Amino acid sequence: MLTKPAARELSIEEVQHRIAALEQSSDLEEIERNQALEHYRVALESLRAAAFAAQQATNYEQSIVVAPKTTADVRRELERLEAESQMVQQPDVRAAETNNHPILLVFWPSFCVAARVT
Repeated sequence: MLTKPAARELSIEEVQHRIAALEQSSDLEEIERNQALEHYRVALESLRAAAFAAQQATNYEQSIVVAPKTTADVRRELERLEAESQMVQQPDVRAAETNNHPILLVFWPSFCVAARVT
């Protein structure tokens, strides 16, 4: 039984070199050369698209590996910030009046501020 030899993959650089060589070549008729150039240019764009897709796949695979740790880190930071914000005490604000003028009294655990309302 005869088997076909495995097809060798072309690299982007190899196709670019073939395009450059074909553009300089005078061995072919112009119509044949233009058709061949068009096929090589289509192949070049396909190779570039495949390389881009492969890089995106690699990036996605890396994201899948890193995402659980990143998510856990973000959750821990959110919990820390929530706990920290609950520790900040809200002031006690009261309206009052002195000498027939309204004032606001703002009480924190360590000090008080009074402001005259005009």
